[in-house]
Amino acid sequence: MPRQGGTTEIWRVTDNPARRDWANYQNTEAWSPDGRYICYESYPGTQKSVIHLYDLYRDRDITVDNGTQPRWAANSNWLFYLRRPSEGKELEVVWIAVDTGAKNTIGTGLTGIGETDSEDRWLFGKNRNGVVRVPVRKDGRVEDISAGGALGSFMLPNPRHPVVMFRGDSRGPDGRDIPFAPTRVWSDLEGNNVVSASPMIQRCHQAWTGDGTYHMHGNSQLRGRLWNEPFPSNLHYLSSVFVNDPCSCGFSGRWVIGSGNIWPMPVADLRSGDGRYFLKAALSLIHDSRDFSYSGGSGLHDNDAKGSPDGTKVVMSGNYDLKDSPVTFITQDVPGPDADSIPVESTDGFPESGRLSVQNEVIGYGRKTQTRFEDLTREMYNTQPLTGSMLEDLTPERRALYFTRTDNNMHLDALTNEQAKEHLNKPRYLSKGIIVTSFDARLIPEEMRIDENIPGRYRRSGRRGSKADFNSPLIRQRQTDVYIAVIRKPDGPYLRKLPGLCELIPGENHWEIRGYHLYKDGEKITQKILAPGSSFPLTGAGEYSAVAVEWSGLESGRSVPLIVEGGEELYIRDSKPGDFQWTYDSWLVNGNEVSAEKAKMSEQSVREIVHRTDGVIHREWYNWGQIVRRYDLSSDGLPIRRLFYHNGKLLRREYHTREGVHVSSEFFAPDGFIVEAVRYKTQDGEKKEIGHWWYEKGMPVKLIGCEGHTLVSLPGIYLKEGDNWTWSPLE
Repeated sequence: MPRQGGTTEIWRVTDNPARRDWANYQNTEAWSPDGRYICYESYPGTQKSVIHLYDLYRDRDITVDNGTQPRWAANSNWLFYLRRPSEGKELEVVWIAVDTGAKNTIGTGLTGIGETDSEDRWLFGKNRNGVVRVPVRKDGRVEDISAGGALGSFMLPNPRHPVVMFRGDSRGPDGRDIPFAPTRVWSDLEGNNVVSASPMIQRCHQAWTGDGTYHMHGNSQLRGRLWNEPFPSNLHYLSSVFVNDPCSCGFSGRWVIGSGNIWPMPVADLRSGDGRYFLKAALSLIHDSRDFSYSGGSGLHDNDAKGSPDGTKVVMSGNYDLKDSPVTFITQDVPGPDADSIPVESTDGFPESGRLSVQNEVIGYGRKTQTRFEDLTREMYNTQPLTGSMLEDLTPERRALYFTRTDNNMHLDALTNEQAKEHLNKPRYLSKGIIVTSFDARLIPEEMRIDENIPGRYRRSGRRGSKADFNSPLIRQRQTDVYIAVIRKPDGPYLRKLPGLCELIPGENHWEIRGYHLYKDGEKITQKILAPGSSFPLTGAGEYSAVAVEWSGLESGRSVPLIVEGGEELYIRDSKPGDFQWTYDSWLVNGNEVSAEKAKMSEQSVREIVHRTDGVIHREWYNWGQIVRRYDLSSDGLPIRRLFYHNGKLLRREYHTREGVHVSSEFFAPDGFIVEAVRYKTQDGEKKEIGHWWYEKGMPVKLIGCEGHTLVSLPGIYLKEGDNWTWSPLE
């Protein structure tokens, strides 16, 4: 269990603080389609990067090859990566069928690769000339598809539909963002029919849901655009939780996870709109000084979390020991630089005196009590409470504490530290809830502090400050390791009886399932796992149940029991039969169950959508057969997403937290377009708007407040004026 607490257990995959191990960028898959393997890259000092597989079934690390950018196919255990065969040669694309070991070269001259389309026919990438695709077959010929308008990077095909997403921020000749030009585009698989998927004023971290239904937008309350509705179109709130870097968590599209560096790590359940934090805080951070960016940008220490095919596990990176290194949280605001102590939840695990890591600042302390660090030394090693890059990482609410702008320049990420100073009105403000970790625990062990373990980027010229201070402990900060967080149990199977036969139907999510164990009257009766497609004799009368077992060894809970007389054969299905559904409807009038026909002829009736294992998951209210209200329920039966209808059409959609706090509302016109979207923050019992959008047919035309980062990150009044997006201060 992580020391910070939470609702998960952690499996550590790598443990070398002097070497960067990393499982792909946030929206790029690291899990094999069957959940048995993860891929990751290892950067051993100044040597070439090495590609690894970790086999969760055999608990074994496998060194694949020198190379970079490992990518999985969408449906098969095929791994692709880039490799340079020899010095001076062009990079080649290597294709490995992991289950058999067969290896082929399928293209050369690429500088980057994305992923395969939904049918594993094409691998998308880029070369010096533009966007390309490579047919997935031996000696496949590279095809340039940029002529149709496809451009950018991060080639990310939709996992279920024939659409590819590309990233390409739009800036004018002066380097400034063009507000309504695209930051993401979609094309078809040939690179044609290019459309805008997201404008610059909605720029943020983006990815597909696992079923390809939504193009997700992060850095705010989770939002998404339907895969076949290019901009301008509805940008829907999908969940009640704030998500920084969104990524799919499972093929079903039900779950989404978010990651970052120091913020809580959420998992959102799109079935209900519910959300929870599977880790109280992501703890990956590299400190920068005023003179040098030791982090090299957040990409070198981002968590880059990604969910497994069934949504049971999350692979992520981090450079802080989640098991043994201490962590705590500030309990009261520390408003000034002269404060003599920092109040925290607990100082357990921290040495009697030492150094703290608080956001980007290193703070020394001379002594501690049970709940305070005292005798402080601020801004050690020339670190600042905030850096230019971290201003972008702050939530809009917290950023407002630091920034007061007097002009229309909304490009906060373009400010240098010196330019930012005049706008930092509380540069040493430490607020309640900020995470505190041990700076000493962020350094590599003494025996590893050799020159070979100093990142080569610290010696390059041309960086801010030209080179690192080699006398500073900042050069000894830990690199990232790979972890796996278990966030839920696998789905259990379902047993049913047919004439002369019993069936085991796989759980609703079962892509990672290796097989099943069977129980009779509570006692396990199988020695070996029952594989899909096999049969098992039920030899005696009794109460039978089953559990699903992943490749990783994780087991589901017991299935709903089935009473059997004995003598039947149990057939283990590999997929759900066509005559079986996981949900059924129950119609109620005055609390009594009635037929659907009678309910629709009643003045008031209720329809409950009942899941066979989860119970009631949706509840709808009807008036003379016309829907007036619907609640989507959390696993605890709490109404999270609430929809209200007028004349049978959606009028308003609300999201509420598990505690009943109202966090957002969306208002719909009769034609189905969202016309207003509002986010709320409740403080001291008072609900206030923190972001209020107005739309015309999917086009943003006004915002009061702020959301996300960059073009709309500063609280104010934003207006669309032609192709411009203007800002004025709030009173």
